Amino acid sequence: PRSPGLGDVYKRQICMSELNVKYPSANVKIIIDNGIVNKEWSFLNREFRYIVITDTNLTKFYAKLLSTIPNLETILAIKPGEKAKSISVYEKIIQSLVKLNITKNDIIIAFGGGVIGDLTAFVASTYLRGVKYIQIPTTLVSQINSSIGGKCGIDIINKNSIGAFYHPLTIIIDPQVLQTLPSSEFENGISDMIKYAMVKDEKMYQEISNNEITANYENLTELIKRCVSIKISLGLKAELHHDDNNLLNYGLLYGNIIDRLSHTKLPYGKMIATGMYYDCLLYTSDAADDKA
Repeated sequence: PRSPGLGDVYKRQICMSELNVKYPSANVKIIIDNGIVNKEWSFLNREFRYIVITDTNLTKFYAKLLSTIPNLETILAIKPGEKAKSISVYEKIIQSLVKLNITKNDIIIAFGGGVIGDLTAFVASTYLRGVKYIQIPTTLVSQINSSIGGKCGIDIINKNSIGAFYHPLTIIIDPQVLQTLPSSEFENGISDMIKYAMVKDEKMYQEISNNEITANYENLTELIKRCVSIKISLGLKAELHHDDNNLLNYGLLYGNIIDRLSHTKLPYGKMIATGMYYDCLLYTSDAADDKA
């Protein structure tokens, strides 16, 4: 059978947002549609086999739904948490793919948050020197940040000690799945949303400031679309160029230091928010020195 291409894994839907992002190494289709995951997997082509990598927290809510994926070969559910991004878990997944005789004509689906997305993308980038995969991010952080841009990796001593850039065929963003998120996890994503607003979208900043943004917020899908557009516009050069002045780095310098000092126990939202706070202090301090 022929190898799956970009146009093979989705069908055009009415009333959805589609973005075709051209990175130096790949074209990526991003589809944003509220409730698309529950629409009988209409964006999947029935010609190919699918393998799902997810975690055991998500199977509590979505096992039945995932089992309806057409030509589903298996669901690999791992324990949730950053520890899943390890050599041992990576090896077990590779062994499972070998036993299932997964080939380049099959497609892996990452169904989960940032950990699942990073791990699955790294698996896809290295198995058989690269197989196709789809991202279906299920947290606000992963929908507006980690699923976009192609970064992937696993942890050895430090986070993402081994990694690469490897883009999915398609990213499916369904705000409806956020309704099963714990409030603390949703708030992690709000920190990223505030970050985008501060560096690029004053109108969005005012909306976030004046409203309680929850998973049921009526304008959430539109906010997600705006965040995705900002992430794309700021991140297109990140694949091949290291730009120390890139606005995506806002909050990350101090945030990563705080993350290491906490042994990655600090929630992502608090980490990036604290990093932004110290970046602001540094900026105001530098501005005061310049005036002096």
